[in-house]
Amino acid sequence: LTDGSSPGDWRLPTQAEWQTAMEKALELSCTGPSAPTLTNDEGTACISAGPSSFEDVEADYYWSSTAVDGNPQARFGDIDHGHMLSGNLINPLRVWPVRGTQR
Repeated sequence: LTDGSSPGDWRLPTQAEWQTAMEKALELSCTGPSAPTLTNDEGTACISAGPSSFEDVEADYYWSSTAVDGNPQARFGDIDHGHMLSGNLINPLRVWPVRGTQR
């Protein structure tokens, strides 16, 4: 891999990680179809206020690695509105890989 990582370093975030990522943004009212429910790098304002390590983040649905027990479904982060939903694994949703161990 060109970034110096190794196979297996990257994974999908858990449901808890998505919830943590959106929690402060919800408190700051950073929601809506044109603005993702995320904060800037400092966690003091909406991502659109910057500065942010990410550019052109789509306010959309992103898979998590958290399965729904007994179902062919998984949880996903709705960063349009800042909550978690469940969906069938055949749904074509976005992915946002993260690096490191689960928190």
